[in-house]
Amino acid sequence: MFSFVYRHRVWLIAFYLVGAGFFLIATQSVFNGGLSFSVRILWFPLALLIFGFTWLNRRFFYAMQSRWKTWLAALAWYPVSLLLTWPYVMALNAATSTGDRMACSGPIQRKWILREEESLTRLMYWIRQPRTWLRSSFRPRNIIR
Repeated sequence: MFSFVYRHRVWLIAFYLVGAGFFLIATQSVFNGGLSFSVRILWFPLALLIFGFTWLNRRFFYAMQSRWKTWLAALAWYPVSLLLTWPYVMALNAATSTGDRMACSGPIQRKWILREEESLTRLMYWIRQPRTWLRSSFRPRNIIR
């Protein structure tokens, strides 16, 4: 199995990069989407995976190249994998979501009426549980009372 991975490593990395690019384009996100979430959650599992894989196969790698090049390659691949994993996290989140409506409640901090003719209203809430701001735009006729 490992010889297959090593033999086709260029194609596997290219497939990983193309998949990340596809999911980055195909999934609609705001600003950085899931980057901070995936880095915060996946930093340890990815480090364990990459450095553990390198440690377990070190004899094979040492036969191919020097010791410091092996660990330098693992160290270089770690931040690349952190940056390229978040499109997969976003795609997984989009594929597994239920599509249900979300009910938000909390004190309204700001209110804007953007267009008088369409009466589009924008509200800003402070949500306690994720401890973040939520901005929402809606038309007053779409409010469920």
